[in-house]
Amino acid sequence: MKDARSLRTYLERKILKHSIYVLVILSVFSIAISYGVSRIKTATDIEDSAAAVSKAYRSRILEGDIKVTQTQLHELLHLGADEQVLVLNQNRQQIYQDIAAANAKIEVCPTDGQACFDYKTARILFPIYFDSEKTSLYGYIYLSRNIRVDWLFVFLTFSIFFVGYFLLYFGFSNLTRNAAGKLSNEISLWAKRLEDNPKDGATLNSPPFSELSTLKMAIEGLNSKILGFENQAGHKAKLLVLRGIAHDLLGPVAQMQFHLASLKTMSLDNDSSEVINDLTDSLKRISAIATQVKSLDHNTDEFDDYDLSELVSTEVKNLRGSKSISQLGLKLEFNGEPNLKPHVSKSEICRIVQNLVLNSAQASKSGDNIEITVARMKDEATIQVRDRGCGIPQHLQEQVFDPDYTSKPGLGTGLGLSIVQHICHQRGGAVALDSEFGKGTSVRVSFPLIREVIHAT
Repeated sequence: MKDARSLRTYLERKILKHSIYVLVILSVFSIAISYGVSRIKTATDIEDSAAAVSKAYRSRILEGDIKVTQTQLHELLHLGADEQVLVLNQNRQQIYQDIAAANAKIEVCPTDGQACFDYKTARILFPIYFDSEKTSLYGYIYLSRNIRVDWLFVFLTFSIFFVGYFLLYFGFSNLTRNAAGKLSNEISLWAKRLEDNPKDGATLNSPPFSELSTLKMAIEGLNSKILGFENQAGHKAKLLVLRGIAHDLLGPVAQMQFHLASLKTMSLDNDSSEVINDLTDSLKRISAIATQVKSLDHNTDEFDDYDLSELVSTEVKNLRGSKSISQLGLKLEFNGEPNLKPHVSKSEICRIVQNLVLNSAQASKSGDNIEITVARMKDEATIQVRDRGCGIPQHLQEQVFDPDYTSKPGLGTGLGLSIVQHICHQRGGAVALDSEFGKGTSVRVSFPLIREVIHAT
């Protein structure tokens, strides 16, 4: 991945950024700790110094040698120009004031003998007594000293942290570089395979990282869509071929029907008349099938105003009188919900009902019932045809919508469900098959209702 927005670059920048944050925080932490340690050390030093001074110089202070004592203590304690050691009276006022001491600012601590602090200075008031029993107060030793941060300690602490985090950063960067490289290589491999063959899912079974599972599902979904589009394209191509065949068939069929009509006007014996009648019925069936296939893809946005239940009920009555139904003694039971107007033409509804009922009739036994139901489901109108016939095996259910598939060689054309599905797809509807081998089949088609009907209800 050579792009500046590569995963490896992104992760390395994030690690570097957060490492800098951590180093800054640790630096501040080191300085804060050093400052705290310095305060404690300074407090201990001035408490020890004040106690030692009050013991060693007590007699000289009581004798009144204040000026020399203050000068010697300043040098002895190695105090700076802005640091002080003063002898105060009982009222905490300076006993001896030179020019420097006169300008000195004395900040009294709340507790005698204990150090107190401000931001940069530690100070202490240590009492001096006339007697060793500490019953009579003479005055105080006032000592102030600057808090000195041990920068060597800070530097050493920071150096240790810096070296440690440099090693961690190097380790994480190396780990990130390897992980990002492996991840990018796997993705590149997938991309290359998909570029060569979008349907290649050979490497999708085991993604190298769980985070790539979503990508795996997305690619599998894309493959599924591609297969669906291929199936639809193949389906339409077959229908296109069938339309051409149907067109070519109608010419010879019309001529044969004309000749058979001429033969019927002649005097023929019973056997010949029966043969002619059978031929006539067969030609009518061929003509109906060819006309049905030829009319596919002839879309129109104009629909007759009709009630779906009334139309289906009329078509069911016509089917009850057909030979395919009456000869088998099948019973067609209809139940319909009124006032439904789907977004599909009357001729297409009739075609759907005929194909579904005839398919069920071919799968049923003599005397069986076939149920036809019209109902509304949300904003759709549905037509369901259910039989108690032989059913369709599970492994064949995906093939029944193919234009050239039939499970009844010699009886079926393999076009019934294919035509139903084609009409549904054209009109924005759907078809669903529910079948159990040996127990029967149910096919439900659904179409969106016309908008005015939806608003009216």
